[in-house]
Amino acid sequence: MTVRCMLMLLALAAVHLLPEHLAGLGLGTQAALEYIAYGLEASALWLAWLVAMRGPMRYMAAWGLAESLARAGCRAAVPLDHAPSLLPGQTLCDAAAGWPVSLASLVAALLLAAYLNHRGHGR
Repeated sequence: MTVRCMLMLLALAAVHLLPEHLAGLGLGTQAALEYIAYGLEASALWLAWLVAMRGPMRYMAAWGLAESLARAGCRAAVPLDHAPSLLPGQTLCDAAAGWPVSLASLVAALLLAAYLNHRGHGR
């Protein structure tokens, strides 16, 4: 078995088995820890796509990677011992930052769409 396969196996086991054990140690609720683990898992998949893709697909994979990392990071930034209290329309990252940072993601998506549209018309 190659080193890469071993690392993938360890990462897979960590994502699916560690949240229960970490919750048992009192490091947060199982739901909060799973939320973070699944965000990291999605990040790994987006990173694999980013490395494998060429052209405009790389930009979309990079955005997916950034969103997945933000998902995990924002959940880790609020208390893990209970569900976060969100206002109507507020995202987890908005609550963690104290201001509507989700608008930055929307702006990034619009800029990416405009860039890809412009790039497509230039060919």
